[in-house]
This record gives sequence, C-alpha cells and structure tokens, in this order.
Amino acid sequence: MAKFCDKCGAQLDDNATFCTSCGASLGAAPQGQPAPQAQGFGAQASAAANNFTQGVQNFTADLPRDFNGFKEGVQKKDKKVIGVLIGAVVVVVLIIVLLVNLIGGGGYKEPLDKLVKGFNKSDAKMVMEATMPSSVLKAYEDEEEPDWDELDEELEESKEDLEDEYGEGVTLSYKVTKATKLSDKKLKKYRSMAEYYSEATDGKKSDFYPTAGYKLDVTLTIEGDDDDDEQELEDIIVVKIDGDWVFSGSGLGSLGGLSSFL
Repeated sequence: MAKFCDKCGAQLDDNATFCTSCGASLGAAPQGQPAPQAQGFGAQASAAANNFTQGVQNFTADLPRDFNGFKEGVQKKDKKVIGVLIGAVVVVVLIIVLLVNLIGGGGYKEPLDKLVKGFNKSDAKMVMEATMPSSVLKAYEDEEEPDWDELDEELEESKEDLEDEYGEGVTLSYKVTKATKLSDKKLKKYRSMAEYYSEATDGKKSDFYPTAGYKLDVTLTIEGDDDDDEQELEDIIVVKIDGDWVFSGSGLGSLGGLSSFL
C-alpha cells in the first residue's frame, strides 16, 4: 500500500521516516484516524495549492511592516520623478515646436520677422524673402542674377541716412496689435500674383493660390541712440503661398506707412 504524508499528502516511499516534500516527521497516525489514502492527482494538486495559499498568507502577514517603509521611500522620490518627467515633456514639446517651425514655416508673423531682421542686418535678400515665396525668389535669382552684396550696401546706406535723425544703431521692431484670420472666400481676393508666380516658375497657377491668410494691425518702431518713433500700420495682409508666408502683392507696397521710415 502506498504511503502518504499525513500533513501535505505527498506520496512517499514505504520506509520514509519524514516527508521529502514538506519535511514533516512521519509517525503513527492517531488512534482511530486512518492514514491518508491515495486520492490521485487531484488530491495532490489540491494539497499543493493549499500549501501555496498558506505560504502566501504567512508572507503577506509580515508585508505591511516592510512595505510601508518602502512605500514612504517611493513617495518621497515621486516628486523628483514627476519633476524629471515634466522636464522631459517640456523638452519634447520644444523640439516639436522647433521642428514645426523648421518644416512648416514660422507662421503668419514670418514676413514681419524677415522684414525687421533683414533691415537690422542689412540683408536685402531676407527682406525680399518677406515679399515672395522661396520658389519664386529662386526663379528670380536664376533669371536676374541679382548682386545681393550691392543691394546690402544700398540698404546699409538707407540706415545711415536714418541715423541723422535717430542716432546710431538704428533698428526696427514690431508688435502685432490685431490679427484677423481670412476666410476661404476672402482669400480668393488675393490670387492676383498667382499668374505672375506661375509664369516665373513654369508652374501651375493654382499652386500659387493662397491657402491661409491674416489681416494685421501692426505697430512698427524705429529706434536709435538719440530718438525713436512709431508708425501704426493697418490692414497689412499676409498670406501663405506655396508653403511660405509672405506679404500679399509684390514689393513692400502692402506695408503702406513703412515708406515714412524708408
């Protein structure tokens, strides 16, 4: 007859004096209580499950004592972890914004940025970039071969003339005081340059239809070491054409009051 442990039910050798499964000593079964009988795999599995459950219960009984200290330590570190995560998120957002600006352009203020920076750096090409899409400007360069150095010098001379009134170190700056987005219907009014652009680039006229636009009110400021002045410019139209934001129309005519400075 097979022999079984009276504690865990494991099957043992007939001559075993202790259980090789749970280590319990094997003695005679209490009088009047028969030794456990073999009940097959199901009985053994049930016994093993009970032992496992009891072991888990014994472990968890002591867990709160140790876990509370661990949890407190984690909570103290949480603030640092959260701070690091927030910093990482900010960096990711800044990278995304930078990529959007590099790939998709700098937004409707881009023409104003180029105009002001081009003037301040005496960079005639940058000023020109504010007035026409890059594809058109490239076609212009290929056809006309402009002498940008000479044009830079002319722009520098204009700044020197202004120094007589405002002092040295003349610079331009701007502030958009109002921006109104143009509807698709209103954008159709600003397709006048599409034909010219398409001819210049041998492209399709529809490629140069404005896809977005704003009407801006702008405060333009000129400042030197001795004096400064402001000019309020209203209804300045900027449009997005062939992926680039530019002033509508050719040249700087759409800036109106800017001529009082330049």
